[in-house]
Amino acid sequence: MNIITRIKPALFVMVLLWGCLSFGLGQPKLILSEASATSYNVGDTIDSEVWLFDSEMNKVHLKDQLKAEAKVVVLVIFGGAAAAVPEKEFRGELWCRDSFDDFAIQRAIVNQFQGLPVQIIGISIPPIFSAERYGFSENVFLAEKEDSEAFESAVQIFIDKNEALREKTLIPFQQLLYDPKARMLQKHLCFWNNNAFPLQVSQPL
Repeated sequence: MNIITRIKPALFVMVLLWGCLSFGLGQPKLILSEASATSYNVGDTIDSEVWLFDSEMNKVHLKDQLKAEAKVVVLVIFGGAAAAVPEKEFRGELWCRDSFDDFAIQRAIVNQFQGLPVQIIGISIPPIFSAERYGFSENVFLAEKEDSEAFESAVQIFIDKNEALREKTLIPFQQLLYDPKARMLQKHLCFWNNNAFPLQVSQPL
């Protein structure tokens, strides 16, 4: 794990990408700035206007979620709750089994830094490439626009499932945000260049 680039004096960000969500080697270095970047890779900046969903499906800017008293901010990007899990050869209630397995480590990290100026934000991503396998409508996260009824319904189900797991403490993060189109990883998703993704640019891996 790497402690990442400075955001402002005494404030750093560590980004953890687990298992099936990691499309490249190493941990991405990310900083929050006024730059106009709209996709991210190692060393890239996070656009200061980037937004995610909160538990009430409100759009919130990531920069507004950072606490002034935090000296270190940790973003944990993980594969979140499944609407339904396959019956065979599956464990846990997340669609990403690597993320599920790593929660033991995440829980230990959360406990270790309680009471210290360390802010840990979980960012949950749905099964964008295999939605139907995990109980959602086929391609609902990739193909549907964000103002469509199908997309909003799927996101609400996804959020509710995650919040239920957080209440049961299976998801160990007190602060949890949602990225249903995986924009935090979009530079790696090279074919996302259609009407459903107007802000994204197709780039080869």
